[in-house]
Amino acid sequence: MKKVAIDEHYIPRNFSVTSLSRGLVVGSGVGLDALILFYFGFSKETDAYFAALAIPALISSTLDVQIQKVLIPFCMRSLRSSEKETVSEVLSNFAGICTLILAVGALLLAGFSHTVIPLLVPGFGNEVVLLAVELGGILPWIMVLGGANATLQSILLSHHRYGLVPLTKLVSNSVSILALVTLHKNLGVYALAIGALVGSACAFSLTLIATRRLGFHYKMICDLNNAQVRHMFRSLLYPLGGHALGECKTLVENCLLSFLTSGSLSALRYSSRIVETMVSVTVGSIATSTLPLVSHYAAEKKIELMKTSVLKSIKFLLFIACPMSIWLIFSGDSLVMLLFGRGKFSLEDAELTGALISLMTPYIVMSRMSTIMQSMFYAVDDTKTPAISAVINFFANVIVAIGCIKIIGIYAFPVASSVGALCTAVGMSLVLHRRFGALGWKKLEVFAGQFSAVLAMTTLAFVVSAGVRDYLSPHLFSEQVIAFVVPSAIGGVAFCAASLIFGIVSLQGCRGFFRSSRAL
Repeated sequence: MKKVAIDEHYIPRNFSVTSLSRGLVVGSGVGLDALILFYFGFSKETDAYFAALAIPALISSTLDVQIQKVLIPFCMRSLRSSEKETVSEVLSNFAGICTLILAVGALLLAGFSHTVIPLLVPGFGNEVVLLAVELGGILPWIMVLGGANATLQSILLSHHRYGLVPLTKLVSNSVSILALVTLHKNLGVYALAIGALVGSACAFSLTLIATRRLGFHYKMICDLNNAQVRHMFRSLLYPLGGHALGECKTLVENCLLSFLTSGSLSALRYSSRIVETMVSVTVGSIATSTLPLVSHYAAEKKIELMKTSVLKSIKFLLFIACPMSIWLIFSGDSLVMLLFGRGKFSLEDAELTGALISLMTPYIVMSRMSTIMQSMFYAVDDTKTPAISAVINFFANVIVAIGCIKIIGIYAFPVASSVGALCTAVGMSLVLHRRFGALGWKKLEVFAGQFSAVLAMTTLAFVVSAGVRDYLSPHLFSEQVIAFVVPSAIGGVAFCAASLIFGIVSLQGCRGFFRSSRAL
């Protein structure tokens, strides 16, 4: 296994690599979303697409997140013993069984879409439901490719190849864009579903090539008699079940949103997509870098170093996520208008999307804080405890959404997401303390005081600079750019200056970020 630098800058360094790669993915994703909204807007077509995508996306996202949490610790332990051939055989077997199960599931889901989809969106009209049912015959196959891809990506992450994994999504988005541009006139929204499926196939092919270059060779095996494979599937039961339960809030949201005005489902899905994109590129990269590092220390049974790594990740999370949340609150609608404000996408759509994004900003911090704390349990092969967080998140989301929808309408859903993430973070903190002992929150007291002053200065800068938008037209592209860039630049400069003034960062520490250090 290739030697990799491990030191105090490991997480920030790999965060930058992952974020850069994911930044390219975001660019392609923004281009895809802009085309979708340009061609269709918040319409019946987009509502039908998201209704048909709900279950395949739920299963794909669950597999993408949870498979890696089980396989990365396994790969780290096995590769330390140079058991590459054994790892290849076990993972081939695991991937083969997953593919078979998901293929059967895709067949069932596509075959019974005419029964399932009307139950998911009972408030939609017949025209939208019929379109969603037809799309439901295409989209389930995405989850088959997603399960196999998640298995292979675990190998890349085990080798600390953080930059390559996000680039597979870039390939997928690029193919989807090509399909939408070339086929939308003839196929309409069907071009989007076809592009998503072909893009997933191309992403899987790229991952397969990358893992083969690392020396892993695959063949189709389906043998449940292998003890290690059975252990993997048993370990996956709790995280898959828990994550799927948490993601079922999307199905509840779709059901409730189908009774609101047309386009409400699309508005919430795009707001959530923008937030998740920001999370993936920035704070999501921190969580991605944390699990392999914590797994490394777990393999050496260094509990205190595990806790230290988690605490440093949380500190770095706060440093990145809090100012980003402030930025989205003040500039979210300007960002949306700049990216999508043309074609059938209106100013009112941008204002609604920006408001929904603002209400989801607490989710950005709290959701990834929970993910970082969960890494300690996954590193010691405990997949049951983290499932508690999914249960907490689901019930908190559903209770708040149902309780508030009559009062505040569509705004109940981002509020529910933020409340659910907060409850989950508190719950994970309590169970982590009980299992591993005190994490060491008191070590952040000085940082908390200094950082509060930094955030106050940053907020003041955004408040002052936001007034520039009162003198600009939201319909002219050049003035859209000014309305977004000027407040963002002033707020960003204020944050950087305040961070230096209050000692959050130092020039010496920035230089050390790029220095190499001891290896594994």
